[in-house]
Amino acid sequence: MPRNDDAPNTGWQTAVEVSSVPRILTPFSGIGDTSAKIYERDFVQNGDYWTPLALDTADGVFTSAFLIEETQPQQFGNGLVKWTRRFGTVPSTFSHYSAEQFTFFGYYDSYETNTSYRDPYPRATVTEITNTFIKSTDPETNFPFVSGDQKLLSENDRGEFVTYVDANTTPTISTYQGYVSANTQIVIRDPMIERCYGSGNIWRKQVFKAEAQ
Repeated sequence: MPRNDDAPNTGWQTAVEVSSVPRILTPFSGIGDTSAKIYERDFVQNGDYWTPLALDTADGVFTSAFLIEETQPQQFGNGLVKWTRRFGTVPSTFSHYSAEQFTFFGYYDSYETNTSYRDPYPRATVTEITNTFIKSTDPETNFPFVSGDQKLLSENDRGEFVTYVDANTTPTISTYQGYVSANTQIVIRDPMIERCYGSGNIWRKQVFKAEAQ
């Protein structure tokens, strides 16, 4: 097959970067974080010699960024192919906030006083979303959920999960009302783990907390 006469190496057998500088993306800047960075680099190579680069290969310049994805090579003429490598950093832990509706526990201790009885309590609340990150090929082992990640549930003395608190639930009504009085944050949703950038081996865990009401 024809090859360009000005090949930078024998027959373009080795990948050559053709982007003068990498494109730098900050996918979480809209929620206040700039430690998450994606570096995109374009390459050209003889298609007969193209092979994928191993995931997690460090970028040649920004060595704290690791390969998360390569696009499919596209024909570029003269038997050459062109594609993009994307390298991502492992972001620092950060939190951001959102507003949502959440139904807090009802009180079921006495019908005689307003402080000891209420229906399950739907309220608008501000949720703090904490994002933590890890690079791993086995996130189930290396990035487990811990007790502080789990949604706060109320369990009665028969082992049933209920929508209220009373003297016999865990937490008890007095414990939960203490959370309310102290503006203590509780986990209000199940945590999530997903690929940070949609591909590759960098993972994000999100934990959702709001002040007890």
